Amino acid sequence: MSVHTDTELFNRFRQGNEAAFREIYHLFYSRVYYFAQRYVSEADAEDVAAETFFKIWTRRKEFEDISHLSSSMFVFTRNHCLSLISRLQMQEKRKQELLLLMESEQQDFTLEPVRSELVKLLYTQLGQLPERTRNVFLLSFQEGLKPAQIAERLGVSVKTVKNQKVTAIKLLKDALSGHSLELVLLTLLHLDKFGNS
Repeated sequence: MSVHTDTELFNRFRQGNEAAFREIYHLFYSRVYYFAQRYVSEADAEDVAAETFFKIWTRRKEFEDISHLSSSMFVFTRNHCLSLISRLQMQEKRKQELLLLMESEQQDFTLEPVRSELVKLLYTQLGQLPERTRNVFLLSFQEGLKPAQIAERLGVSVKTVKNQKVTAIKLLKDALSGHSLELVLLTLLHLDKFGNS
């Protein structure tokens, strides 16, 4: 294409002539498309090329001549590719985070019926304990307080707290003896927050 023809084509394009835009599209498409393929897949390269030509059309009055238009195409194409790669990486990261979250929640959902039933049984039995014994157990179970902290909170001796804790555990074990959740309870009662000294 001659300089004269290039200039004429560019001027018509810059003035908004759609036929001139189609000529430029056919003239540059393959170069833009294969350039995009250096960075992204074939399918994505097609989308990138489409975005590039849409951008040059909407910004056509910003270009000085056909040479400026041509160089800008490749800058736009590269930027679109980099933006796409960034989005894909972010999507993959979010996908992996979501999968991890779903797996974690699935595990929690599997245990939730057991936890719910155990908590329900515990609180039912706790309601039948003497008030001081119940308070000691709840402060240890719910707040994870040590005997000295519980003693200070309730205004009793550390020895009293330890005795009440032992009593609470024994009564709860007796109440759930033979129940299907007894093993779960026994496991929990060996955790530090129940047995801390």
